Amino acid sequence: MPLPQAPHSLLAVSAFLATTLFASFSDTQAKPPSFEENAEWMRAEMARLVLNSRGELPDGRTVFFADKTKHYNLIFTRGFGYLQEWVGDLLTFEERKGYLEYLLDGQREDGCIPDRVNFKGRPIYSPGGENKPLADHAVDNASFLASSACLYFQDSGDIAFFRDAEPKLRRGLDFIRRADNGLVFNPTDNPECVYGFTDIVQKTGHLLFSSVLYYKACRDMEAASEQTGVGNPAEYRRRADLIKENIGLLWDKKSGAFFAADEQCHQIDIWGTAFVIYHGLATKRQERKALKFLVSEYDNYAQNGQIRHLLSPETWSDLFVDKPAGVYQNGAYWATPLNWFIPVLEKASPELAQKTLEECITDFKARGINEWVYNENVKLPGYLVSASSVYSLIRE
Repeated sequence: MPLPQAPHSLLAVSAFLATTLFASFSDTQAKPPSFEENAEWMRAEMARLVLNSRGELPDGRTVFFADKTKHYNLIFTRGFGYLQEWVGDLLTFEERKGYLEYLLDGQREDGCIPDRVNFKGRPIYSPGGENKPLADHAVDNASFLASSACLYFQDSGDIAFFRDAEPKLRRGLDFIRRADNGLVFNPTDNPECVYGFTDIVQKTGHLLFSSVLYYKACRDMEAASEQTGVGNPAEYRRRADLIKENIGLLWDKKSGAFFAADEQCHQIDIWGTAFVIYHGLATKRQERKALKFLVSEYDNYAQNGQIRHLLSPETWSDLFVDKPAGVYQNGAYWATPLNWFIPVLEKASPELAQKTLEECITDFKARGINEWVYNENVKLPGYLVSASSVYSLIRE
C-alpha cells in the first residue's frame, strides 16, 4: 500500500513512524482463513479422499478403503454407514447399493451381520485381526447396516432393494441381545465387542451407545416398512419406544451426563451423552443438565477440535486389548463424533460449537486428517470417517 507523506515536526515524525510500521506489519500478516475458505478446503479434500479410497472388486462393484494407507483394508460396516450418511452426495446409487449388498452377502446363518467383508469376499464378524477376533461379533453392525440400507432406500426409492433386504436386516436386529427393558445388553461373563469406535473397550451390562444405535435403526426400519408395506413397522416402533422409555437407566443425576454401561466401564460417556441428546432420547431435565455438563467440562474432553471418549485424564476400566493412556480409544481425541457432537454443543454454546469446528479444520490442514490425535501424536492419515464427519457439517 502507498506510504503516508513524510512529515516535518518531531511529533509528526513519531506519528509517521508508528503509522508506517503498523501499515507494513498489517501487510505482512496473513489473515486467518474465513469459515467459507475452510469449508471450501474441506469439501475439496473430502472429494479427493473419496476418489482415492475407491477400489474395484473382480465383479466390477466399487468398494472403499478406510484410510489412505489401507491399514484397515476395506471400510467396516459402521464406517460405510457413516460414509453413506455423511458423504452420500459424493457416492453414486450404484456404489451405495453394491457395497450394501456386499455386506449383506456376508450375513451368517444365525443372522449375525459382519463387522466387515475383506477384498476376497470373506466376512469377518468381530473386531480384531481376521484370524484373532476379540469376540464372536460386535453388537453395532446390525444397527448400522439397517440404518444404512434404509437411507439408501429413502434416497433412491429402490423398493425392490428394500423388499429383498428387510428380512435379512430384521434377522440381524433379532440377533442382537437385548434386555427385557429393550436396551442392548452385553453379559459380563461372555462379553461381545460393542460400538466399533470403542471396540477394544469391554463395556458390559446395559449399553448406552449401542442402544441408541438400535433405537435409530428401529425408527429407520419402521419408516421404510410403513412406506413399502414390507416388514412389521409396529414391532420396530415397539422396540424403539422401549429404548426411549428406559435409556434413563444410564443417566447420572449428579453430573447430568450418561454412563457408557452399568456394569464394566460404568463411566461417563462423552460421545454417548451427546448422541442421546442428538436423537431426542433425553428428557428436558436430562438434556438441560447434560448440556450444562458438556459446556462446563469442555476443556477436559476437547483438543484441537477433536473429542475424547472420557473426561481427561480418565481411561477405560476394562479393555479387550491394553492400550496406554492417550492412545487410540483409551484417551485419544477423535473427529468421528463431531457430526452429532457439534449440533448438540451448539444448543448450549454456539461459540464453543464454532470454535470446535474451526479448530478441527485448522488441525486437519496443519497435520492431516487423522484417525486420532493426542498432543503431538497423530495416527493414521487420510482417515475417511474423520473427514466425513466434519464434511457433513459444511457440505451444503
